[in-house]
Amino acid sequence: MNIEKKVKICNNIAMKEGLKMEKTIILKKPKWLRRIASSFLDLLIAFVVGIIFSFATTPLSNLLFNGNEAKKIRNDIVCATHIYVLSNNGDLVANDNITTLDDDLTYFYENYKPDLLKEYNDKKKNYNGLFVYNEDTDSYVEPANIDYNDPTNRLLYEEFYYQVRDDIINNYIDDILNANEEFKKANNKLFLIDYTSLLISSSLTLIIFYILVPMINKEYKTIGKIAFKLKVVSKVSLDTKPTRLQALFRQLVLVLFEYILTISTIGLFGIPIPIVLIISIVMELITKYHQTFHDFVCQTIVVDDSSYEKINASERYEITFINVKEDK
Repeated sequence: MNIEKKVKICNNIAMKEGLKMEKTIILKKPKWLRRIASSFLDLLIAFVVGIIFSFATTPLSNLLFNGNEAKKIRNDIVCATHIYVLSNNGDLVANDNITTLDDDLTYFYENYKPDLLKEYNDKKKNYNGLFVYNEDTDSYVEPANIDYNDPTNRLLYEEFYYQVRDDIINNYIDDILNANEEFKKANNKLFLIDYTSLLISSSLTLIIFYILVPMINKEYKTIGKIAFKLKVVSKVSLDTKPTRLQALFRQLVLVLFEYILTISTIGLFGIPIPIVLIISIVMELITKYHQTFHDFVCQTIVVDDSSYEKINASERYEITFINVKEDK
């Protein structure tokens, strides 16, 4: 005798004796690998589409906040240090012009760190005899008519200059730039442009793939759940099918509290802080029905939707409803 018949007989007996009627629904647990793969596929698709959207949202944000002007102000201030230059693509890159780098490094120390100029000169004095003393300037300079076409010669000077340049970048340049109010304003505006673009493109993507797609199919499935044969069921509905409002609320909680809230923290702290998302993952691991945060709030469960005849005890969910009225 199958489980459903046993439940019905017990309920009939209970009804005659005036006891509470119960009905137990048995559902199949999904394999962990399929749940993970489903979530990964959804995120992968959303990530790719989000990048595509960003090609439109970035220029829009740039235009909205006048980003070109802010970028020019920032680049001019950075290039004025002589430690960075603009590439052919208009990006800031570390100065690696071996023919002018000694003058550029000297310029930096004279204008930004004059107390370290002597230290720079001492480094040249003690570096493998590559520099000679100049009485007129009381400093060590490159020998006259130095041949940078000689690979060995060039490599030795590059090693020295790049080491000094990188030391400046690692220890001094950020503090110097951030002490400049114009630089800070321009940099903050550029961060706002990037963040706004990310927020718009991410929100559009999440709405499409986590709200619109589930709401246009009968069982409220995302693409990942369709691909890996999973479905969402209601823990409070006897026929286990969520109402349209319940399914919509579930997806909204997922999008707003687990994803968009995480992205929003970038604007406050500079990095994503996925507190609710972490709570959701922990809940999925420890709760009886392996419910995530959005499942727990909306009283839903993710179950196996593939064809099966028998469910082992170790792979079943049992949901018991009390005071069930049987259909005649």
